[in-house]
Amino acid sequence: MKWAFAGVLLALSAVSPQVHAGATLHIGSGYGTPCATGGCPLWNGEVNYFATRLDIYQNSGGAGDLVDPVLLIFGVPNDGGNALTSSPVLDANLIRSGISTPITRSFGTTAFGFNGNGFQGFLTAGEDAYTELGLIDANNSESFGNWSAWDSAVNHITAYNFGLYVIALSTGSLGAKDFIDIDSSEVPFGTFAVAYGVDQAGKPFSTPFTEAGLDGNTSVPEPATIALLGIGLAGLGFSRRRKLH
Repeated sequence: MKWAFAGVLLALSAVSPQVHAGATLHIGSGYGTPCATGGCPLWNGEVNYFATRLDIYQNSGGAGDLVDPVLLIFGVPNDGGNALTSSPVLDANLIRSGISTPITRSFGTTAFGFNGNGFQGFLTAGEDAYTELGLIDANNSESFGNWSAWDSAVNHITAYNFGLYVIALSTGSLGAKDFIDIDSSEVPFGTFAVAYGVDQAGKPFSTPFTEAGLDGNTSVPEPATIALLGIGLAGLGFSRRRKLH
């Protein structure tokens, strides 16, 4: 039992994210909630919970504003390419200094080399979402390995693929400490959310796995609880061996 528990921890460490400096688009649970700026990990210190609302938070205090469009990217587990409509209906608002302004989708955009709305293909084993979408210099920790491991642990979903859906949002500009607040009530359970954009100088901004969003359960054991459980099981095994001798 002790070695089995150690094997679980080793397996989890094998999918630990590679975080790149400068990735500053965080996914939170919606403007005005305690977890709007991230920092409320679901499990193992990573990934933020969302349900009926989510937000994209630009946390950098020193970088330039992001230009249009800002991309919201969904990864839907075990998808057939039709989990979300080709142009999902979203209620989205830019929130700057507490003031909310409705924003629109940028239909038919080719700013990043593809049509920026709707289904864009599948993420499968050995791939990462940003590379699969052709988005350069983005964080490669948004991988199938990480997504499938966390969906399994948090939501008890065995994922064979993730359908990638992209929604291009016209904000005018997205500056430091700004939010994009979005209705996510139609997003399927177990879906990941990340974001992407570039500033005026062309510097890319993306979401590291530590700050991704996941539509999922919140009643997940904390790492400390799991560790204590492992220690307890190991102790029971030792006690049983002593009795047998």
